[in-house]
Amino acid sequence: MIKPSETLHTLEEEVLVDAADLSVGEANELLSEIHEDMLYVRVSFADAAAEKYGLKVLESAAEERAVSYYYDGSDQTIHGETTDRGAGSTTGYVSGAFALDAADSLTIEVYLDRSVIEAFFNDRKAISMRAYPEVEDADGVSVFTEDGDVTVSALYVARMSGIY
Repeated sequence: MIKPSETLHTLEEEVLVDAADLSVGEANELLSEIHEDMLYVRVSFADAAAEKYGLKVLESAAEERAVSYYYDGSDQTIHGETTDRGAGSTTGYVSGAFALDAADSLTIEVYLDRSVIEAFFNDRKAISMRAYPEVEDADGVSVFTEDGDVTVSALYVARMSGIY
């Protein structure tokens, strides 16, 4: 199993969202007021009829920029990507095989600590990335889907405190 340390939950400062059985639109309505760069986000997707679905953090409303973690059912892979890697760096993109049966749900847990983002997929795989947003409003969170629909079966977001 690849899962985050339970100790990280002791850094949860305030629960911002705790909801279940939502459409993508309903989930994004709850997430629209969250603008943070230190968060714990757990989202579970079920009844996926979409090819791609996932989570964006450090999202900018002004520009199409974000760190995205998602599942692509067309080739059964998970992905992490960002364009905000800092001056002189290449675009960050990571992917790997991740088989899900049609009846399986997907849970993505993300720990966002300013520029470090760690994502865990069904306690089986993890992707860590760094991002240095160049725009000031890059602090949003959203879920997304492409080519179909999905149910957000659980959504939990907590503001995190620092370890110091």
